[in-house]
Amino acid sequence: DGIRDRSPSRGLGDVYKRQAFGNAGKPVSRSHFSALIAGVERVLPHLKGTLEVAHAVLASWSVSFTPKHTLPLSKAHAILLAARMATLGFRRPAALLLLQYGRGLRPGEALSLRACDVILPHEVSAAGGGLLLLGARSGTKSKRPQVVRVTDRVLLHIMALFRSVTGPDQRLTGIRTLGGYNFIIARAKEALGLAHVPWTGHSARAGFVTDQYLSGTSREIIAGVTRHQSLRTLQMYLDATAVAAGQFQHEYQKLAPLVEWAKEVVMEEIGLGFTC
Repeated sequence: DGIRDRSPSRGLGDVYKRQAFGNAGKPVSRSHFSALIAGVERVLPHLKGTLEVAHAVLASWSVSFTPKHTLPLSKAHAILLAARMATLGFRRPAALLLLQYGRGLRPGEALSLRACDVILPHEVSAAGGGLLLLGARSGTKSKRPQVVRVTDRVLLHIMALFRSVTGPDQRLTGIRTLGGYNFIIARAKEALGLAHVPWTGHSARAGFVTDQYLSGTSREIIAGVTRHQSLRTLQMYLDATAVAAGQFQHEYQKLAPLVEWAKEVVMEEIGLGFTC
């Protein structure tokens, strides 16, 4: 009878409907919804603390969201896959896979690296290894550039190889998309008789996290290396990858004899003909 509902939650709901379905009918993500709430509270500060419904929806969204991750790639299997990639002629992607695993990089971060983003130990004033500059041009998941320290001898060798054969402004590999990276990984899996094993460009990061956790490294230290924004997110990641890994234990047993071969040839294969 002419009485309008002026509750903040209803107004926010109307805005959300327009925002969520006004873009070609595609719903927005949780991060967009969270940004919308934050924006409303900033522009209309008197509403802060009154949007209980919106915050309840956001909280339930967090609880009900189940991340999906690919099968983690352990260190031994990363070496095996890289060795097979190298013998197929994909030496640069093979080296990048080992670098990605070694520091738990996201695939997009690894693929975006250029030679000028690789800083060798002698170029750093303070002793303690080399550096990888992430997101200097393309950004990172955290929306800001980040620096990753590298001290492992093998990884530093790979970084030096990349620097020696790559122009300063060139990417470390010719792969520009995750799809292209996954295609090469798929070729190597097929050559190993493992086409059905769900290793993808995300598996190296998942494997690094899983291996570190199983070796006794605390979640706080792992999160510091992988740059996870919260321990809760990291734990969800570990839970998801553990379930995936448990489904393929029998495949891992079959690979054991090949791992020793891979350890012997991987660095030689990557070093020889690295300009390919």
